[in-house]
Amino acid sequence: MGSDTWGPHHITDDDQGPLVTIIASLMMVYMIFCYLARLLTRLSINGPFGSDDWVITIGTAVAIIHSSVKLVEVRDGFGKRLPLLEDSDILNIQRAAYAGDIFYVLGLMLSKAGTFMLIGRLTRYTRLATAAWAGLLLTVVWGIAVFLAVCFRCKVPSPWTQTDLKCFQAYPTWIGVETSGIGMELLLALLPVYIAWGLHMQLKSKLVLLFAFSFRLPVIIVAALRIFYLRKQDMMDDPFFYGTIPSVCMEVELHYSLIAATIPCLKPFVKSFNTGYLGRIEIIPDSFRDTIPLQTYETPKMSGGRDNPSFGEGGNISIETNIVVTDSRSM
Repeated sequence: MGSDTWGPHHITDDDQGPLVTIIASLMMVYMIFCYLARLLTRLSINGPFGSDDWVITIGTAVAIIHSSVKLVEVRDGFGKRLPLLEDSDILNIQRAAYAGDIFYVLGLMLSKAGTFMLIGRLTRYTRLATAAWAGLLLTVVWGIAVFLAVCFRCKVPSPWTQTDLKCFQAYPTWIGVETSGIGMELLLALLPVYIAWGLHMQLKSKLVLLFAFSFRLPVIIVAALRIFYLRKQDMMDDPFFYGTIPSVCMEVELHYSLIAATIPCLKPFVKSFNTGYLGRIEIIPDSFRDTIPLQTYETPKMSGGRDNPSFGEGGNISIETNIVVTDSRSM
């Protein structure tokens, strides 16, 4: 009755699916706008377009595919109460959910990998860069593990089919995926702190660096909320209706994760912090040779020597060191 009166996109007591459609569409639009801002920044301010940008590009495409599949899932009846669904609808929902889940974990892996690659790009200190690339390797291993876990969570050859609308491995699988993902996010949060601690830069620049990467912290909160609501869904006999809130958390987590991976690349941040190539910093001679070689360095000038009598007479030697740091892309 409510559906006939208000149309198929109205949220009712028997159909929560449109909520997923709304959140998925909004988050996808926000993510696309952030990606376009990243692209503009790379092309106009601090290029070139690096490997981290390509990874986020692929992740953005994967997230768009995921949300598109999610919209198909809602169209087929996801979010409705079970008595309102036909057997064919249930099968279509399960297939769409299975495909969406695969793209979901792939998108999460790419967002984390792109962030580790960006951190590695921000520093050329061997010790700090090694930590970032080690995090990238760990992310790839994590991504492969969760991908296989999601792919084979139920019995083959139809792992999307859930007997009695349940799969014994489904809930434990998602708990493992989300909790391990939270661990990866904590590592991503701590790594910038580790990097900032060892850099010779102004305190303000360090704080901006930490602030830029702190935007990933809400991903942890959303992942924890998804675990909570997945537990509630697992306890109910109507997984499609009660699965709407976990799906909303899924959409927010995936798209926001990619948004957070882009925020440190936006103009307000690339103009404020630098570990060697994003802008102007203070560098001491001992650390200068470890930074990215995009600066102009004037060699030291010495007074006293052959043309200065004070040199041979035991006088003082004065050394003038001029260090000029410029952004080569502005030239």
